[in-house]
Amino acid sequence: MTEEKLYGQQEQEELNESMQEAFRQRDERKAKEMENNKKAIVWSNVGCSYCEQAKQLLKLKNIEYEERNIATSDWTIQQLQEAVPGARTVPQIFVDGQHVGGYNELVKHLG
Repeated sequence: MTEEKLYGQQEQEELNESMQEAFRQRDERKAKEMENNKKAIVWSNVGCSYCEQAKQLLKLKNIEYEERNIATSDWTIQQLQEAVPGARTVPQIFVDGQHVGGYNELVKHLG
């Protein structure tokens, strides 16, 4: 009877390890899905190298973004100022509705 009990314990431990691994893999998938569902807004201007770098980084991370170019689209400097009072430079970047800052802050934010 003791041998059966030990064998049952070993099976149970293997099952627990298997379940823990399955949960870990599920959590990793969910984290990736959440990252992939992020949305960003990039306030930009023509000829801005940091704006281009920010957009490239977002593409690399598979983060959808809306570009709000204050020179070539329907967006204005006044609208940028409303979104980010005191902003004097572009890009100004929002991720999931949270103001992150410029390109360097985006790099830190996405870590």
